[in-house]
Amino acid sequence: MKHIPTIKQHPWFAMINWQQLSAKQINAPFIPILKDESDVSNFAKLFTKCSVESHGDSLGDCHEFEGFSFSRSEDEISIEELKNSNSD
Repeated sequence: MKHIPTIKQHPWFAMINWQQLSAKQINAPFIPILKDESDVSNFAKLFTKCSVESHGDSLGDCHEFEGFSFSRSEDEISIEELKNSNSD
């Protein structure tokens, strides 16, 4: 939770009004048009042609994620902590 203000103050997020976002007063910049509930046409074919199977926490041979170092830890932020941080 101690890192949330740092993230919110990053230049990438400078245009975000956090109070409006928390109150759900900001419209999505893009709302895809769907043919039906199972329409996946807005996703890259790379992902939609994959077989549906579970790999647990392993990335297997996903070379797209080489160098990606995120791993879950005890410091992981809970949804409740995120909600409480919106008052910042």
